[in-house]
Amino acid sequence: MLLELARQYADIIQAIEVERFRSVGASYEFRALITLHDGSQLFVKDYLFVDGTRKYAYHWQDREGRLRCR
Repeated sequence: MLLELARQYADIIQAIEVERFRSVGASYEFRALITLHDGSQLFVKDYLFVDGTRKYAYHWQDREGRLRCR
């Protein structure tokens, strides 16, 4: 799915770095850093717990590190 998104948005995505992926049974922890062509960065965290609940966070900052959206 991540590679599909990278291909679909290749005109704005410069790089994707998976910082962590850990899976235990049906649960997982995923963290990635997506760098866009304008130099801004999107930090992604996604967790799926054993009980089926999910927690996620997105943090987008410009090339100078100023928050654009959280």
